Amino acid sequence: MKNNKSAFTLIELLVVIAIIAILAAILFPVFAQAKLAAKKTNDLSQNKQVSLAHIMYSNDYDDMCISVPYMGTWSTSCPGCSSATTVATLGKASMGPWWTDNVMPYVKSKGLFANPVDTDIVYQDIGYQIPGLDKADSLTAYADIAANTPVPTSITSQEYRVTYTLNEFLAHGDDNPLKPGASAFTSVPEPSNTVLMGPGNNWFNRSSCQNNSSTTSVDYDWDISTVNWGYELFGGFTNVLNGGFNQGANFGYVDGHAKYAKFVVGGEKGYDPPGSTAYEGFFPTAKTNPDFTKLPGGTPDVCPGSGGTGYIISSEAPLFEF
Repeated sequence: MKNNKSAFTLIELLVVIAIIAILAAILFPVFAQAKLAAKKTNDLSQNKQVSLAHIMYSNDYDDMCISVPYMGTWSTSCPGCSSATTVATLGKASMGPWWTDNVMPYVKSKGLFANPVDTDIVYQDIGYQIPGLDKADSLTAYADIAANTPVPTSITSQEYRVTYTLNEFLAHGDDNPLKPGASAFTSVPEPSNTVLMGPGNNWFNRSSCQNNSSTTSVDYDWDISTVNWGYELFGGFTNVLNGGFNQGANFGYVDGHAKYAKFVVGGEKGYDPPGSTAYEGFFPTAKTNPDFTKLPGGTPDVCPGSGGTGYIISSEAPLFEF
C-alpha cells in the first residue's frame, strides 16, 4: 500500500507539473503582450508630453517650431547647399543644441525622449551638439569617438538617448543649414491631422508621397525606409513586419494630441525602383504634409519628382513646406 501511495503521489505531481507548464505556455505570451501594451501606453504619453512642451516652446518663440536644418556630412545634397554647408567647413557641433535640448526646459526629464522598447542604433548628426552636452563636451566626445578612445564618464553621464524625431517639413530638417528658417504652428492648415513628431533614430524623418484619390492633391505620409539608414521602424531592423508596437507606432500632432497609427507595406507612389528598399512602408494616418497641392500640370496619380527622375525629399522641400 505504501508503494502504491507513493506512486500515486508521483503521478499527481507529474500532472500538476504538466498543468503548470501548459498554463505557463498560455499565460506568458499574455503577460508579454500586457507588458508591451503598458509600454505602448507610456510611449503614447511621452509623445503627448513632448508635443505639448514643443507647443509651449513655440508660444515663447513667436509661434515657431524648433528648426533643425540639414547638417549631415554630405550637406551638399539639400536645396541651396554647397561645400560651404558641410560639416568639414562649418565644423562639428556648429549648428548648436539638439532639438530636444531646446525643448528640455519645458519637459525637464531626459527619460521622456526615449521609447524604452526602441533599442536600435541611434544615429547622431555631428553637425549638432550631442543631446545633453554643450559644444565643448560634444567636440570632446566626437574627437574621442573618431579616435576610438573612451569618452570620459563625466561627459557620457550627461548624455541621454533620443528615439523621436520631428516632421522634417516643420523642422526644415532637409533644408540649407545656413538658411534654417522655421515653420509657424499657425501656418499649418490641418494641425490635428499633421504629425509633429514620431519614432525615429535619425536626425529627421523620411516621408513618402501617396495618392489620396484627389485630382488636386497628394499626401505625404511618415515613411519607413531602408535598413541601416536610421529610418527603419524600431524592432524591424531586419524585417519591417517585426517592427514597432504590433506593426505600428505612436505619434504626436501639431495640436498637441497623440495617437497610435498602423503602418502598411508599400512604396513611394511613382518612384520605387525595382529591388529598392528605400520605401518599405508608411503610416497612412500619420500625415507629414496632408493635402499638398500638386505641381501645375501634375496628373492625379503623380507625385513631385516621380516618373523615374529621382525622388529626393530635400530637392522639393521649398515647394511644399509650410
